[in-house]
Amino acid sequence: MNAGLRRDASNLIGSNVASIYYPSMSVSYNLRNQKFRLAYGESGRLPYPTDARTSYVMDGVSAYGPIVHPQYKGNPNIKPERMREIEFGSDWTIKNNHTLSLTLYAQYTTDAIIYEDLLSSDGWIGSMPNNVGKVRGYGLELNYNGTLWRQGDRHSLDVYANLNYQTNKVTNTGGRDITNYPNVIKEGYPVYAFYYHTVDGPSFNRDGSYNTKVGAIESSDYAYLGKPFPAVNGAFGFNLKLFKNFTLGTKWNYALGASIYNQSFYNVSGLGDNLKKRNDQLQALANATVGTPEYNQIADELAKSARFRANYIEKADFLRLSTLYLGYDLSTLARKWTQNVVNGMRFSFAIQNVFVITNYPGADPQVESNGGTRRQRGIGSLSRDITNAPHPRTYTATLSFTL
Repeated sequence: MNAGLRRDASNLIGSNVASIYYPSMSVSYNLRNQKFRLAYGESGRLPYPTDARTSYVMDGVSAYGPIVHPQYKGNPNIKPERMREIEFGSDWTIKNNHTLSLTLYAQYTTDAIIYEDLLSSDGWIGSMPNNVGKVRGYGLELNYNGTLWRQGDRHSLDVYANLNYQTNKVTNTGGRDITNYPNVIKEGYPVYAFYYHTVDGPSFNRDGSYNTKVGAIESSDYAYLGKPFPAVNGAFGFNLKLFKNFTLGTKWNYALGASIYNQSFYNVSGLGDNLKKRNDQLQALANATVGTPEYNQIADELAKSARFRANYIEKADFLRLSTLYLGYDLSTLARKWTQNVVNGMRFSFAIQNVFVITNYPGADPQVESNGGTRRQRGIGSLSRDITNAPHPRTYTATLSFTL
C-alpha cells in the first residue's frame, strides 16, 4: 500500500487561491499467479498565464498621463483544472511463459476552465475564465506478453500486444458552448468534438447543370462529425531468434475511431485546379449529359469535395509498421578474429516507419496535436492537418562491440 499528498503553488492560479493539494493512493494484493491492483490519484492543469491577472494596455499619453484600456479581465479565484482517476486492474502469469494484464479506469475532470463572454457596457471586451466545466471519461487497457516457441537458447519467438479503449463526454460547460469551429466543447459530446454544418447535396443552376461556383448546399443546423481522439489504439509485434545469433523483430501501431480536419485539402480545394480529386470529377462531369443519372451522381461527388468544412473532416484509422529490426551476433567470430581482445560484437539494421495503411487521404494520419496545451487562451486547434508533413522513413545500421 502506498499513499501520497502533493502540494502545488503557482503564480498562474488566482491570488485568492493559496495552494492546491493532490492526494494519491495505491494498493495491491499478490496471489500465486495473479496480482490485483487498485489506485486513485488526482492531478491538475494550470490556467493560461493571463487567466488569473487583470491586465491593461497603454494606448498613448495625454496631458494627464498615460492612456490605458483593458486587455484581459483576470479571475482572482481561478484554480487549476482538477483530474481524478480511479483504476482497477489485475495481472496474470500463465505457465511462466505468458503474462496478461487488464486495467479498467474512470476519469473525472472538474473545475474545467470555461471562458464566459464579458459585456462591453461594463468596459471590458473578450472573456473571463471560470471553473465550471466537467468531463467524464472511461477506458480500459489490455496487455499481453508471451513466449510462443522456444528451443533451448537457440530458437525462440516472443510476441506482445496491447489494446487501449477510451471514451469521454463533456457533462457541464456552464450552459454555453466553447467553439473554435469545427472543434467545439459542448455538453453531451466528446471533448474537442468536430461539430459543424453538414453538406446536404450538390447545387444546381436553373437549367439543371452543376453550379461550380457554389458547389454544394450546406445545412443550416450543426451536427456531430467525429472526434479527434481514437476510440481504440495500441501496438503489437514479435521478436524472433534463430540459430542463437540471428534476430528479427517488428513493431506495429494502430488506431481506430479518430477523425482529422484536413485543412490542407480544404484550403487547396478553393485555389484554382490544385486538388486532383476534384479536377478529375470536373473532367468527368464535362463528358456527361446534363440531367442524366450519371451526371447527377458526379455532381453529388463534386458536392462532397467542394470547399466546405464538413467535407474535409475525414476518418484517420491506420495500421503502421513502425519498426522492422534485423540483428546478428558476431561475438564468436570477433573473439576468434581478435584472439579474445574483442569479447562481443553485434550488427543490427533497423527501419523506422516502414509503411502505413490508412483511409486518410492526407499526408499522414498521425497529426502532431494533443490539445489542451494552454498555448492560447480558450479552445485551441485540435487534430487539424495544416500542411502536415508525412513521418520520415529512417534507416539505421549499427555495429557495436565490447572489450
